[in-house]
Amino acid sequence: MTNVRKAAIEHAIEHGIREYFNQCQSRAPDFIRQHYRYPGCWQLNKHAFGFDLLRAPLNLVWAPVYVSLVLSLLILGFLRIPKTMRWAQQLPGGLTTRVQAHANTLIKHELLLVQNVTLENALGAAVVGHLEKLIDPNSAHAMSEQDRAALSQKLEAVVADALNQLMLTRTASADISNTVFSTAVGALAFKKFTPGGVGIGLMIAALWAKAQAQTNFFLGNTLGGWYYSIFPPQPDVMEISVSIAAVLCLLAVVASFSGLVTDPIQAHLGLHKYRLRKMLARLEKDVLKNTRGSFRPLDPYVARILELFDTLKAQFSF
Repeated sequence: MTNVRKAAIEHAIEHGIREYFNQCQSRAPDFIRQHYRYPGCWQLNKHAFGFDLLRAPLNLVWAPVYVSLVLSLLILGFLRIPKTMRWAQQLPGGLTTRVQAHANTLIKHELLLVQNVTLENALGAAVVGHLEKLIDPNSAHAMSEQDRAALSQKLEAVVADALNQLMLTRTASADISNTVFSTAVGALAFKKFTPGGVGIGLMIAALWAKAQAQTNFFLGNTLGGWYYSIFPPQPDVMEISVSIAAVLCLLAVVASFSGLVTDPIQAHLGLHKYRLRKMLARLEKDVLKNTRGSFRPLDPYVARILELFDTLKAQFSF
């Protein structure tokens, strides 16, 4: 094969890859409209019924640990310590919930047009089509089955990594929705700024301690209420622990079904569109440049900042 012909085939393969991802980009708006708005939103999030009520809380617990580990490994990678970048890519983002698994299947089948186990049919067809169009029909055979399999494996790897990141964004969205919910509950019920479960748990523990002290006040319940409104009692460690644990369990249930509210809102605000198109652009870049892991949304880090703020505020509240 001459160098000119080889360059022409490589050029056709590159154009085929770009055309494939352009077609994926054009399908994104319809995909969002069908699955992230009602009634499709219900069809997606109804999978939360069942064991997702256990998986979602575990993911919320694991998420800050995951982000901390990834940040640490990335810092070590910048310091040129070997294998740290690979370890960062291999870290599990958490337990795959049924909602996330169903969303991943929809993305593969309807956005990436992958009907089988591998991605070879979807991307390979676009590449071979360009080989036939830009060179000649027989030149399509210049791309061997081995080349197509290698291209398929490359795309499968970067897609798996990207879908893992999308899974993290759903956990982060649930975390952020919990923050909004906690803030609203704190403002309406306690007239306080409580941006998280820890803040609400501390408020409930304080009310619990006050109610117990008021009931046991030696001058009676009424005078006890007046006294402890001026000199509020401090809840003990057990009261604080039980209150926070109960609130976090309740928020975990809310998080499991938060997509019923957050998905349509994100679709309306264009966040789903932005995220999917960014994912596809990063996938295209990774396939063309033979890299991996360039899609790293900021949602998990935003959720961690809000969680840290809630924890710090709770520390200074008592």
